[in-house]
Amino acid sequence: MTSTSPPPAVAARGVTHRYPGADGRTLLALDGVDLDVGAGEFVSIVGPSGCGKSTLLRLVAGLLASQVGGIEVLGGAPAEAQRAHALGLVAQDPGLLPWRDVAANVRLPLDVMGAHDPERVRALLDQVGIAEFAGYRPGALSGGMRQRVALARALVHRPRLLLMDEPFGALDELSREAMRIELLRIWEQERIAVLFVTHSVAEAVLLSDRVVVMSGRPGRVRAVIDIPLPRPRGEAQESSPAFVAAAAAVRAALRAEDVEGAA
Repeated sequence: MTSTSPPPAVAARGVTHRYPGADGRTLLALDGVDLDVGAGEFVSIVGPSGCGKSTLLRLVAGLLASQVGGIEVLGGAPAEAQRAHALGLVAQDPGLLPWRDVAANVRLPLDVMGAHDPERVRALLDQVGIAEFAGYRPGALSGGMRQRVALARALVHRPRLLLMDEPFGALDELSREAMRIELLRIWEQERIAVLFVTHSVAEAVLLSDRVVVMSGRPGRVRAVIDIPLPRPRGEAQESSPAFVAAAAAVRAALRAEDVEGAA
């Protein structure tokens, strides 16, 4: 009896994307990008501002149409994964509906699907540590608490791929550290694939199995760096020699862009 391995969460080849300009010219945002995310793998993308990290994430999510190159998500087209409710998305702005309470915001994807799973909602509220605020509206919550709601909402329909676009960027450092640990704990339990965009090298190294370093615009993959830290992980590992070496490798790849740009 042979076992069938699950398809990669993301397989992108030669992805190139241009945005139209007002004067008839185009802006080349991505140029020939290859990207792989295995089933259950945590991969982060780092790079300078404007290098196309968010564009790449939106292409994977099926929110932008691929122009050149190919993208497969969970073995099919991004739009197919989206229609199958196999993707979860968390952005920097949690995008909560102010007229719905916490539980109703988390339940929203299930409502869209016509599903009913109150036990799942309750379990996730407990899992992300906001069960006692289930009846509160977003305006009564801190930024970190709103991001916990957004994370629970993205996971409520049991996606196989979680896309995160700088989800902690607007948080203060203490809230950001707490959310990193929360995300790690949930990922250890759920073991779904994660594609995570961040500007923080330390965050990328702490969270990831691999870190993809992108060049400045047009975005190209400059390096893919394996992170050999043991799991489970925590903030205490940031002082370990393996963490320091991995972070140094990521920063060296980022600095190489500056050196080449100045040459």
